Amino acid sequence: MKSLYSFLFLLAFTAALFADPVPGMKEDTQATFEKRFAPVANFDPEFYPIPQGGQACIAKVVSKPDDAEMVIDCEFTASTNEPEYLSIGTPYFIRKPGYLAAVDVLVEELDEKTGQYHEVNYPINLRFVDPSGEWHQVRANDPIGKWMAGPVESSRDPHWGGDNDGTLQFPCSLEFIVVDHPHPNIPRKARVTFRGVKFFRKNTVEPVITLTEQGPAVHLALEAPETGLPTHVYRVGSVPKGMIFEAKLAPEFLKKFEVNEGNADQLPEITLEVSASNDQPATKTPLVLRKDGTASFSLPLSRKVGFQALILTPKYADPETGEVQMGQPVKFTYSVLPKESRFDDWLGICTHYSQGWNLETQQFLPPAGIRFFRDEMPWSRCEREKGKYEFDPRWDEYIDLAREKGLEPLLILDYANGHYDGGDFPHSDEAVQGFANYCRAIATHFKGRIKYYEIWNEWTGGCGMGNFREQKNNSPENYVKLVAAASKALREADPDCFIIGGGGDHHTYHFWAIEAQIKLGVMKYCDAFSVHPYEYPNTPEGTQMAQNLQKVLDCMKANGCAEPKLWLTELGWPTHDGGNGFPSKDAASREALEAQMFVRAALTCRSVPGVQKFCWYDLKNDGTDPTYNENNFGIIHHDSYRFQPKAAYQAAAVLSGYTAGAEVKRSAKYFTDDLAVYEIQRPDSPLVYAAWSLKSGNAPVKIPFTFKKAVSLYGEKLDGVTEVKNEPVYFE
Repeated sequence: MKSLYSFLFLLAFTAALFADPVPGMKEDTQATFEKRFAPVANFDPEFYPIPQGGQACIAKVVSKPDDAEMVIDCEFTASTNEPEYLSIGTPYFIRKPGYLAAVDVLVEELDEKTGQYHEVNYPINLRFVDPSGEWHQVRANDPIGKWMAGPVESSRDPHWGGDNDGTLQFPCSLEFIVVDHPHPNIPRKARVTFRGVKFFRKNTVEPVITLTEQGPAVHLALEAPETGLPTHVYRVGSVPKGMIFEAKLAPEFLKKFEVNEGNADQLPEITLEVSASNDQPATKTPLVLRKDGTASFSLPLSRKVGFQALILTPKYADPETGEVQMGQPVKFTYSVLPKESRFDDWLGICTHYSQGWNLETQQFLPPAGIRFFRDEMPWSRCEREKGKYEFDPRWDEYIDLAREKGLEPLLILDYANGHYDGGDFPHSDEAVQGFANYCRAIATHFKGRIKYYEIWNEWTGGCGMGNFREQKNNSPENYVKLVAAASKALREADPDCFIIGGGGDHHTYHFWAIEAQIKLGVMKYCDAFSVHPYEYPNTPEGTQMAQNLQKVLDCMKANGCAEPKLWLTELGWPTHDGGNGFPSKDAASREALEAQMFVRAALTCRSVPGVQKFCWYDLKNDGTDPTYNENNFGIIHHDSYRFQPKAAYQAAAVLSGYTAGAEVKRSAKYFTDDLAVYEIQRPDSPLVYAAWSLKSGNAPVKIPFTFKKAVSLYGEKLDGVTEVKNEPVYFE
């Protein structure tokens, strides 16, 4: 889950090709803006906490958790001479300038005489914070339909904190939406309906053509009937002969062409170039357009095991200049998997189903051999009213659907509750008992459906608690106290449950906390211990991942844990174009690197005795901004791209085919400073080697052992192999 603060920065960027019209916007206004960010999807009030006390009004959320909007009853008491306001926390990451932030907020005041609410105009402000910690407040008073927008720029109003230079630096974040009470010293009751946030930017890219799939893998039906697999995933021997696409020209482009040509029957000539990510020559296909600007064409699919990433680029003659122009490229990826897959219970994946992910994405797990998935059910959503426990119907839905597919949930019990210790890490006796009661309620409700529980997530970094920048109560002592109470409650509710302690903190950055809690006896209450060995953009070998994991295991042994069990409940490798050690080449190269690191990290960790679980972060890209790391951790693409697989998905499926039920060892005979070699021994198969070069710059290393067949990390048979580079190869 990263940290809660990092998660709250996640925002679903939507590609222009798949953008929906903005509700309430006039057509002429819509045409002047490119919608860069989607509205808040699967609206979740948990992640919009309302600060209490101070200058904030008295506020209570009255909408249901699954509503598409958040309704807040507010009371402005006028009990002091200070300004009063409602502050809605909604952190959004903004990488660069040039955007407008727009909010959809309806404010209604209560008429005490009639008991009716009527719409009023309250000032709406946007509060941004930049990397220096300086705050800027901007009034959202520019109407875009029903949305009120303000520029993401330096304050028109006063600024404070940080370097206090009056300049909003980037990257920054929108931290709060502030609804000001405009009647000083006059009590009022109001109702605020918050429907979402959008970002806009002046239109600089004109989409020319939109491509949508049609049978046999129709994107509206995410399961292709003839394969029983999710869209874009096929079994070798069951690959459709071809994919039929429907192309449609943008109305604005057609209109522009007709005006210049003066002939509505004369259609532009469009050529579609199809290129593969492996630098093969592009093929060119003329599109025969119908009068309505649509055309159908076929796209042949490879029928061999492997991963394919195709780029479809329309080219056309500009009707004004006659020059050849390139339209917006469209990416199409698909996986052809081996004949069968089996679950590898050592592999797991992180998901966000409790936060609204499309449940159809669960279909991607069984074909990849992944049974375990890690999700959460936060305390604040279970105990909205103190002492009363609610179970979101979606929680039951995603757990029951997963169990039907043979999947095994690992649930995080996490995050603070505003009813206890002011929303900080629970440390008082009342708060600790409150957390334990929530754990008992969850375990009782899901007994027989959920067995595995992890206590908190990345607590050392202040994840999921109030005032995390100034957090002082998230100490090892308080964490162990919390685990002891939670463990007792869980085992009373379900004696067969399996409890993971540690909270998943980073095994090198936070070793001080790991060592401290282990010395305090945390393992007396747990069945396993969790860490998050993120190392990107460095390699697992260069950062000595195996040695650092062994350090944690040795610490557990030295403090009375005879058979330590270590669960790696998060690690991953994003595919963003962000510099800072990441290659800024094409997306295919970045995604190939993720696939490579998935396999290298998995085999490295699996070779360490005592490491019993490996959960990659995460299943699906959380957004579409190619420059933001948090949007690009998935092994399948975002919803906007219809969950097309990434290279790492194919690599995971092939890996599980080799490692399910296997023992993995670092080869004592062949492992050198230049060459990584791991032995994969499954009871029903001959020994398999996995090898890759450890030299920098993708330098090759000769293979020192004999073999009958070489297979790429995507499952493709390789001929004439005598050496390996940085990408793993399997040798049978």
